[in-house]
Amino acid sequence: MKNIYPFLTQGLKAVFQAGINKIFSVYGGSEGLLTYSHLSNFFQLCLAPVNTFYNQSLLHYYGQNDQNINKYNGFVLSVATLTSYVIALIAILLRSVLFSSFNGSLILIIIPLSILVFPLYTLLTVLETKLIFDKNFKLQFYGYLFNTIVTGLIVLGLATYNWFYGLVLFFGVRVVVLLIVFFRGKSIISLSFKKHFTVFFKSVRPYIGISLLVVLLSQSILLIERNIVVKYTSLLDSGAWQAAYTGGFYIQLIALTLYNSFYIPEISRKNDDGLRRYIFESFYKMLILLIILGLVFSTFSYYLHKLLFSSEIEFRSEVYTIFITGFVFRALSQIFTLYFLRMKIWKSYLFVLFFVSGTYIFGLLYLISVSFSVKDIALLFLAACVFQFILAIGLYFYRIVFQRNV
Repeated sequence: MKNIYPFLTQGLKAVFQAGINKIFSVYGGSEGLLTYSHLSNFFQLCLAPVNTFYNQSLLHYYGQNDQNINKYNGFVLSVATLTSYVIALIAILLRSVLFSSFNGSLILIIIPLSILVFPLYTLLTVLETKLIFDKNFKLQFYGYLFNTIVTGLIVLGLATYNWFYGLVLFFGVRVVVLLIVFFRGKSIISLSFKKHFTVFFKSVRPYIGISLLVVLLSQSILLIERNIVVKYTSLLDSGAWQAAYTGGFYIQLIALTLYNSFYIPEISRKNDDGLRRYIFESFYKMLILLIILGLVFSTFSYYLHKLLFSSEIEFRSEVYTIFITGFVFRALSQIFTLYFLRMKIWKSYLFVLFFVSGTYIFGLLYLISVSFSVKDIALLFLAACVFQFILAIGLYFYRIVFQRNV
């Protein structure tokens, strides 16, 4: 039964996310949905160093099951938090590119909110990782269940009065609620670098830089893209674009839940020969599942839209279908990029990352100069996801055939 709790936790996170989207789309309309999504991406961008620490802690835990890592180095955590502040400062300085299409008061809110949230989020990351190291998946699940109920009710109450107040307080309330559940009064942060962290740091150092780069690139591009969409289309079109993107994203969210709960632990434990067989088997299973999910999501996209968003957000069937198809290709490519990370095939991983990112950026610039519509940008997203899949599977088979890192 213990093994099911990580999966349930990921599922609960998805349900909570859907509920928050619904609240801000109902009480804020297109503006509320877009602002919430933009602020969420901003925090994901800034907290990339802390999230990277969390993810690589889990990778190390699943791969080596090193029980000596029972404390977390305060120095590394401090650097991660300070780096988050630096990224936030750079993002604010680049507000003409990232925030110019949004209400000017958003920047004024971001500064104090960042100062408050970043250290608390770092502490939450440490506490949650410790729960996983101790295999206390049950407490992790109940923590997120408590968060879904309490934070959801608080945000709902605030949003009925003023959706912007609910949005601002959401990020702080969520972290505080989870900290209350996860905190056990035991010191788990050490200032002794060599004693508690040297082995871990040496093991994950290559992954940290690459994982950080992935988050920074993806979130920066999404922030720029949304800012452009809001600037060059109407609020109605922007809301329809965001709704279709979010609806399609649930395909990837389901895939990530499966990867995090079942596939990553197995990939981390297996060696080269066994890993190849496992990748093939996993790909075929995910291919069948994602095709079925894609067909279901596309067929019932209207009802999905009504479930996730308010009636004020316009439904665009063709845009939904395009985004859903794109996320299917992206989710399929991730099984191969997980292999690249596990086998430390950095060049292949980075080539896929930079090629897809570059293609998308040039595509955005082209659309701005020629013609710009919600459907055009959805088609650009689909093209980038197809390129990502072709490159990932192609480089994977090249690795298998020629037995070398590329």
